[in-house]
Amino acid sequence: MKNCKYCGRELEDGQSVCPGCGREWTPEEAPVPEETLPTAEETVEEAAAPQEPAREEIPAAEEKAASVEKKRGITGASAIALAVAAVVLLAAILAVLVMNGKKQDAEPLPAGETTQAQEETQPATIPADGNPDDVTCKGSYTVSDEQAIADRDQVVATSGSHQLTNGQLQVHYWLTVQNFYAQYGSYAPYLGLDHTQSMDTQVCGMAEGLTWQQYFLDQALNSWKVYEAVAQAAEEDGFRLPEAAEQELEELEAGLEQTASENGFDDALHMLKVNFGNAVTMEDYLDYWKLYYPSSRYYNEVTASFEPTDGEIAAFFNAHEAEYAEKGLTKDTITVDVRHILITPEGETQEDGTYPEEAWNAAEKKAQELLDTFLKGDGKEDSFAVLANENSTDPGSNTNGGLYEGVSQGQMVESFDAWCFDASRKPGDTGIVKTNYGYHVMYFVGANTVWQDQAKADILSQKAADFVDEALAKADAKIDYSAVKLALVDMS
Repeated sequence: MKNCKYCGRELEDGQSVCPGCGREWTPEEAPVPEETLPTAEETVEEAAAPQEPAREEIPAAEEKAASVEKKRGITGASAIALAVAAVVLLAAILAVLVMNGKKQDAEPLPAGETTQAQEETQPATIPADGNPDDVTCKGSYTVSDEQAIADRDQVVATSGSHQLTNGQLQVHYWLTVQNFYAQYGSYAPYLGLDHTQSMDTQVCGMAEGLTWQQYFLDQALNSWKVYEAVAQAAEEDGFRLPEAAEQELEELEAGLEQTASENGFDDALHMLKVNFGNAVTMEDYLDYWKLYYPSSRYYNEVTASFEPTDGEIAAFFNAHEAEYAEKGLTKDTITVDVRHILITPEGETQEDGTYPEEAWNAAEKKAQELLDTFLKGDGKEDSFAVLANENSTDPGSNTNGGLYEGVSQGQMVESFDAWCFDASRKPGDTGIVKTNYGYHVMYFVGANTVWQDQAKADILSQKAADFVDEALAKADAKIDYSAVKLALVDMS
């Protein structure tokens, strides 16, 4: 028996979705690709750099991996393909059910009544209606609660024999918005997004020529098309959900009722309306999950079978060698794994913000004593890791034995980088390096070639994209943008 790390509810062994808060839960969650906003991180980093200079010279390992992939990958991961791979992220955003400002005291609006925010967001800044065949069809898709409720069963899209109604679209749309805020909420102002104002009046900083509402709607509809296409491929292939997953779906509504009660909502439907608008129904919400489960699990099953041989990897890299070289990746490119113990000078700083010489001397002495202690011991990596956890002041690595994996050249500060990429460096080497942040007791774990991993990742991305593209072509989704009507959710 374990407890959900989000809401604390007890979970049965093997249960992957909490029946209380509806979130996907695993003891060790894998990193999630950035499918919903394929270029957002780059935009955010550029916009925020002047305001938030990096304090630590040792970035988190997952950030390093993302950076290396973006700089060196050539095929790139299709946003469409990765949308399904990362559906777990969207599932996690269902936390908004109890998180969204803890709006336990929020009351559902009577039919026809609008909020103050809705009344104030119909100025001339709403763009004119555009192309009827794309997301610019309407300058604003927001309607009154009365109209949203009246038209919630209206079909807005078809995929094969499946349909998407306005009510179901509310869940997909607002989950897309919540997904954005979960990933990039603190950077929203840099991208021109004010959550206190209507999204149909604000120019999107992510896509030229669109409002934020049009951008999120486009994202939501694209995700729905992928989910539907893959779910239909699963059905055609005879894929069946595991019994445990079927049971989780059956228990979801009861779990929502309990969560609503525990968080001060009248009932589960009240909780859903606060988060997805007054037009949403319990059936709309459950339909999302009934689509999510087979789509994501079948996608994972299919893509897990894509395992290129060493020969295929080498052939792929050789065929694209010039393109990789343009991005700084050759067969000689390496990354390193290194452990370190950072000893920061202590005491009061001087008027210029620096530490006095005696503080630096004390830090150097402590670093040397730690290195001597290690060398007098068994000299093994595990022993160094223990010392790092006990003594390092680097918050990015002092709980994992001082380890940084996959460090690329030029990523760390100059002296740290120079020590790691010294041509004579061998596994087990130790030393002391001084940086502006203190003295680093170093332990070199080893070097790794990069090209095979990158080529393999690009092959897998391409195969996944091809798989989804084929499913999309068969599903042949069609969208009637003129029929879309979005209920308002007050995010202020």
